[in-house]
Order: sequence, then C-alpha cells, then structure tokens
Amino acid sequence: HAFSGCYSVNAIPNNLFDYCPLATNFNYTFNNCYSIPNIPTGLFVNNVNAVSFNNTFANCKSIEVIPNNLFDTCTKVIDFAAAFAGTSISAIPLDLFKFNTLVTSFAGTFSSCFLLHNVSETLFQYNTAVTSFSSLFTNCYNLIEIPATLFSTNTKAIDFDGTFSNCTKLLTIPAILFSTNVVATNFNSTFSSCFGIDNISADLFANNIKATTFIGTFSTCYRLSIIPVGLFRNNVDVVNFNSTFYSCTSLRIIPNNLFDACTKVVTFDSTFSNCTALTA
Repeated sequence: HAFSGCYSVNAIPNNLFDYCPLATNFNYTFNNCYSIPNIPTGLFVNNVNAVSFNNTFANCKSIEVIPNNLFDTCTKVIDFAAAFAGTSISAIPLDLFKFNTLVTSFAGTFSSCFLLHNVSETLFQYNTAVTSFSSLFTNCYNLIEIPATLFSTNTKAIDFDGTFSNCTKLLTIPAILFSTNVVATNFNSTFSSCFGIDNISADLFANNIKATTFIGTFSTCYRLSIIPVGLFRNNVDVVNFNSTFYSCTSLRIIPNNLFDACTKVVTFDSTFSNCTALTA
C-alpha cells in the first residue's frame, strides 16, 4: 500500500524500485492514484522476486497504456488480481503475461476498464497454472468480442464467476470458449447483464463436467430469446441453478428436458423469475 490513495501524485520515477530486488509484494502500491498518467516501461525490471501485483494500479483512472514488457522479468508472480481494475486502458499488450507462467489468479485484473474494447486470443496463452478468472472483465462496457480460444490453454481454471458480467456490448459467446476448461466448477454470473447476447450455443458447457453452480449465469440478459436444447446435458454435478435466467425478459420457451442430467440439484430459486415473456 506504499502510495495507495496519494491522489495528487502525478508521476512514477523510472528507477523507483531499481534497488529493491528482494521485494515480493506490490499489492495496492499505486491504488487510487488518480493523477498518474503513465507507467514507466522498466518499473519492475529488477524486481525478479515479485509474487503479487494485487490491485497495484487499481483505479488509476488516468492510465491509458500498459507498457508491453512491464512484467517480463517477474517470473515468480502468482497473483494479478485487480492489477489494472478501473484504469482507462483501451487495449492490452499481446504478450503482457508471457513470462508469468506461475500465475494462479487473474481475478478482476481488468474489471471496470470501461474503455477496453478488444482482447487478444493469446493473452493468457502461457498462463497454464491459472485457477481463477473471476470478474476478469466485469463492467468492461465497451468490450465487443470474446476470442474463441481465450482460455484454451488454461486447463486448470476453476472459477469463471462474473468473468464477463456487465459487458453490455457483447453480442456473441463463442461455442468453444470453455471447451478445454474441464475442471471448472463455478459459472456464477459469468454473463449476467450482457444485454446484447441473444443466443447461446448448446455446446457452451458441454465439456464442463465438473461444474457445480450456475447462479445468475445469464441473469438480466434481456435479449436472450432461446435456450438451446441440451445446454446442461453433461453438467451432472450441478447443485445450484438459482437465478440462472433471472429477468431474461425476451425468453419465450424453456426446452423440454433442460435439466434432466442434473440430478444433484438442490435449489432452483428464481431460476426463471421475472422472465415476463415466457409462454411455456
């Protein structure tokens, strides 16, 4: 929390951490430093023992660009949770995390980056140890597309809670988005309030046989009009479908046998509550 809340700080010296090679924790270092406009390219070049960048630049509203090689030498990092949440970036460098192969958490890393509009399909290619993508792009209102293979190498990922919630300009969800995430258990609110999505592939969760909870997964997806037959056909471990389709006000029909394979479910509280167009 070294400079957290220093609202008037308007620059970070290039060599600020050059003589701190043993530093491991950069959590909240510049959190809420609203006036900092940029990040020096070599800021962490000598911090080879760093393991956590949790909330490091969170809510630095003036930051618009992330340097390409910012974390290249930080090969021991395991946590980037909310590292750039609330910044004004519009793009993410393709190889930003290329050398951070031990990372386990990208929870909220780019949440509330309101100007972010696209993401490279290779962004997490080398981060094969990741377990959490929770709230990764929550409130990224201008994100317009999800690359189909964004999570293809992240086979240990467990948590997709709120990953794309409130991405209001998303129009489609790639059918194979989670096809390799076979140990994923949590899909709560993954696409909640994605107002532009009007359909879902029947194969979206086909390989997620360990999934246990779909609370609010598609809640308030106002344009969603059809639930595909067989959407949950392989999700035999699910226990909770609370509010899964809550306030999907364009939804007209619930497919027969939608939950037939889900014999372990204990609660369907508000699953289709406020789906005002439902006829059957």
